[in-house]
Amino acid sequence: MARPMPAKDRAARIAVICNLTDLYSVEQRNYGVFAVHPVIAGMQYVVRCKASLELQQKKERGREANILPGGGARKEIIAQCEPGEEYALTELADATAVRQEMGGPDGQNNTLVHEPMPAYDTADDIVRSLNKNMAIGGVGADGIEGFCGIFVCDDDRPTAQELKAARQRLQKCDEAMVQRADIDFAFYKNPMFCVEAIPSAKRLKIEDREWLSVYRPTVECQACFAKNDPRAVVCMKCNFVMNRKKAIEIGYLEAVPEPAKPHKSA
Repeated sequence: MARPMPAKDRAARIAVICNLTDLYSVEQRNYGVFAVHPVIAGMQYVVRCKASLELQQKKERGREANILPGGGARKEIIAQCEPGEEYALTELADATAVRQEMGGPDGQNNTLVHEPMPAYDTADDIVRSLNKNMAIGGVGADGIEGFCGIFVCDDDRPTAQELKAARQRLQKCDEAMVQRADIDFAFYKNPMFCVEAIPSAKRLKIEDREWLSVYRPTVECQACFAKNDPRAVVCMKCNFVMNRKKAIEIGYLEAVPEPAKPHKSA
């Protein structure tokens, strides 16, 4: 199914890739190098392509854009958002592919042929490649197709329906990936077979898997400097209470009432 053309007032055909995860990828083709940008916590933003910037400058001269600091690509803030609503948009414009055409049997008369690459075809190619090669969840036994949280928008911004469908699809793939990691760990007893499931577990806020323990950040005990799980209440080596409030909540320590403050006479 062909994708719809952008708005008629845009001189160039511009496609937009939406990313829902912190995956950052640089894709190289014979018609250019394209970076797909990752999400930033609490923010929705877009990375403009050159063609889009030129059109915007012509239409909105004198208006200050909300630009994110830092070098490199021009990142414009769309909106601040609640956790879980973040997305990053990467714009792509029409490109030109160059291929070599054989001109004779001896290969001495080769010529370079320039072929136009519509923006939407480029975006589709990149998204299809990422979902195939870097997909989270792969193609599981239950038939769930791999999806790494990246898709091509039908317009210059993702609709609420597109975002909802993509997030649901990503969640299914994450769940399939964690399930596969559970099976692999039960069989191999080696967390190295579960590395690809770590981003999925983080998005699903799963922390109780044994295969996650070696990748979880640690905190040092103030008494013996042993490394502990950040959720630990008591040091596993010296029994030092690392989280007094939590220790009282779970009944490990008894709450000691604070001494009454002396009454001040008038």
